[in-house]
Amino acid sequence: MTDTGMGAKRKIVSLSAPIEQPPAQKSSPGWYKLYNDTDMYVSVYRQERDQPKSLFILAPGQTSSEYEAGHEIYILWITDVGTESTPITWDGSGGFSCEYVLSGYTQANQVNNVSSFQ
Repeated sequence: MTDTGMGAKRKIVSLSAPIEQPPAQKSSPGWYKLYNDTDMYVSVYRQERDQPKSLFILAPGQTSSEYEAGHEIYILWITDVGTESTPITWDGSGGFSCEYVLSGYTQANQVNNVSSFQ
């Protein structure tokens, strides 16, 4: 992993039964996309209400698919190679923890820059 000068933090995710939501209820109205405005590859983990949604890599200058607004974003690593392993550790209870360097919530109805997360 490239040293970005940012210390890694740890996020713990329990994979217990999903929280039941009425079908019509959305976490937040609208949509969002992520744009990698850095010159490095980034690994992105997204979740909603502590429920994992996806894990993917964005190349420099790449824009993600469009997602429903209201997700929390974790940037797991930033590197100039794009081949780093994702720092996830599975635990015995079926959950996992992951190291990340940046995190935050997306803004609805817009493209969110990776550099906007802290």
